[in-house]
Amino acid sequence: MVLHSPPKKTPEDRFFRIEVRPRKGFTSFQKRYVGKKDGLVRVSGKRPDGRWVTVRWLVNKKDAHVNGGRQLILDDPRVRTVLKNIRGRIVHVKGDVYVARPQRVRFDETQT
Repeated sequence: MVLHSPPKKTPEDRFFRIEVRPRKGFTSFQKRYVGKKDGLVRVSGKRPDGRWVTVRWLVNKKDAHVNGGRQLILDDPRVRTVLKNIRGRIVHVKGDVYVARPQRVRFDETQT
């Protein structure tokens, strides 16, 4: 009988992933911690025109939990404050992956 070791845990296993935009159309990506390390991580992507926008959020599993198997509940008030810009519901896709829509940004003629 061959015994196998359990799969190794990766740093991504500690986070719920909230996809805000599709990954296509970006030239590069960067991660930035928001607040304390291992808390909330913003993954931003660089568009071909040079603008950086949020692609996904990584929320530590210590700061959130899953209710009823499908709904992500944010426990930490600081995480809730940062993620209040997400419009609508955070919808479960598979495993630890969720999808949400970004905040709608409105420009007037003076901001162009």
